Amino acid sequence: MITRRKLMGYAAAGAASAALASTGSGLLGQSLSPPAPPAPAPAPAPAPAPAESADGMELLLDHVMFVTYHNNTLLEEVHESWKKHQTGKTHIAPQQTDYRGVYYQSKSFYVEQLSTISGEYYWSNCVYVVLPQKYWGFYDKPAMVTRDMLIPSYGCGYQIVSPDFPTLNAKISKDVTYDGFTILVSPTLEASLKTMAGQKWKLPAGKIKVHEKLLHPYDIAVVNEKNKLIGPLFQSNFALKEYW
Repeated sequence: MITRRKLMGYAAAGAASAALASTGSGLLGQSLSPPAPPAPAPAPAPAPAPAESADGMELLLDHVMFVTYHNNTLLEEVHESWKKHQTGKTHIAPQQTDYRGVYYQSKSFYVEQLSTISGEYYWSNCVYVVLPQKYWGFYDKPAMVTRDMLIPSYGCGYQIVSPDFPTLNAKISKDVTYDGFTILVSPTLEASLKTMAGQKWKLPAGKIKVHEKLLHPYDIAVVNEKNKLIGPLFQSNFALKEYW
C-alpha cells in the first residue's frame, strides 16, 4: 500500500556547554608555580564537501501525482478506467488521514490520483524524482521537508524523494513488466527538471515529452503507448484533446 508522510513545520535544537577551570589562591608559604599554559584550541571542523556534480546524469523518476479535492467517487471511476487497459497493476488504497489514492504501476514509474480532505489545498499535480540527500542543501527554504521528502515550493511541478523512501516504485514494482507510460510536461517544467538542485540533468529517455500547449509547471499529463490519456482523467483540458 502506498503511504505518505506529512510534516507541517520544522524543528531543530542544539545546546552548547563550556567548562570553567579554577586555579589555587597562592597562599603564603605555598609554592606559586606558574599556571599551566592553556590547552590549544580545537582545530576547526572541515567545511562540508560540495555535492558531487551530477552534470550529465539521468534523472530517476518515481511517480506522478494528480490531485482532486473531496472526490473519492472520482477515484472509483479512474480505477475502472485504468483496469480496462489490462496493463500494469492498479489498485485503490484505504482512506488515510488526509487523503485517499488510486494507483497505476508501471516498470519505470507509477501514477497516483489523490482525493484530499478539507484543509489540504496546497497539493498540486507534480512529478516525483528520486534525488540523493547530498543535493538537498541547494534548497535553503523548501516549502516542506521530511526525512524522505522535499518540496522546493508549492506548485513548482516536482517534488523530491530520497533513495531510502520505503515505497519507491523501484522497490514495489519489481514484478511489473509493463512500461508504456510517457509524461507530458510544459517547457517551464522541463527547464526546472534539467537544472534541479543546481545541477545539469538529462531527462529519462523516452519517458518525458515536452508539450508546447502546456504552460504551467503543474500542467502535467501521462499517456500510454497508444497515446491515450492515463491522467489526469475526467478534467477539462483542451490542450490534451488529442489524447482523449
